[in-house]
Amino acid sequence: GGFIYDEKPTGGAFPMEAEAAAWVHHGAFSFYGTFGVVEGTTNDAWSFFQLREHWFMWQQHPDSPDGLFVRAGRFMPVYGLRFAEHNDFTREYGQTPLYGETYGVAVEYVDPKWEVHATGFLHDPLQFSAENGNGGALYAEARLAKVVSVGVEGRFAKSDVDERTAGGVTAKYWIAPGHLLFQLEGQAIHQTFSAGGNRDQLVSYLMASWFLHPGWMLDFGLSQFDQDIHVKDIDLEAFDANLHWFATSHWELLLTNRVQTIALGSGGGTSGYALVQFLYRL
Repeated sequence: GGFIYDEKPTGGAFPMEAEAAAWVHHGAFSFYGTFGVVEGTTNDAWSFFQLREHWFMWQQHPDSPDGLFVRAGRFMPVYGLRFAEHNDFTREYGQTPLYGETYGVAVEYVDPKWEVHATGFLHDPLQFSAENGNGGALYAEARLAKVVSVGVEGRFAKSDVDERTAGGVTAKYWIAPGHLLFQLEGQAIHQTFSAGGNRDQLVSYLMASWFLHPGWMLDFGLSQFDQDIHVKDIDLEAFDANLHWFATSHWELLLTNRVQTIALGSGGGTSGYALVQFLYRL
């Protein structure tokens, strides 16, 4: 089990969330679920109960991370690198946004040298979700060597207001002597609106993680998002520097910093923040 306390901007406010996670398994079958409450925009302290993730899974080899997996329930369709930091642009403006869980069925195969994930999904008509469309996602990754892997991704979703077709690539490179991990994802998105019109978007993220000492990790990130490649000076860039101290397997101290620009400063003002976070995991 686990516990998370997070925030979700809604309607100009910053409601809070508290939830617990549980996982049970028997043989080849398992169930995972998160159960929690979310503070809404009303005066109620905690306005509604939610089941953000809940799914059943069958796996071919219960005692191995490899083989065939079949999942059904409410979860995030597998697509791209899925960084834990939900404000990385490939998540925030790409196809794996925070609270983007849907109801779906996924067929997945994992091998030491490659893996593939295919998901068909429907939007949730009852609970809040950042994904209001129905569609499918495909992600495949090949590990070409012990230090290199590359992936390809494709996704389609159609809702009452728009239709999105997306594709992209991922890459990872590990430099053992320097304890450096580079990770890259780039997405191209074509969006057509039901009311008329369309746009083409590009979003990417490059992260370099340096494991400088046992228990210490330093991240440098570069985000890019062009919300319409045909309109000048509306692209966004973000530069991140995050220092992690994993005191134990349960305790983490995090210093996270970001500077964000519009068209590298020529399209608008520059903003930024610095946050210190203390994280505890059960």
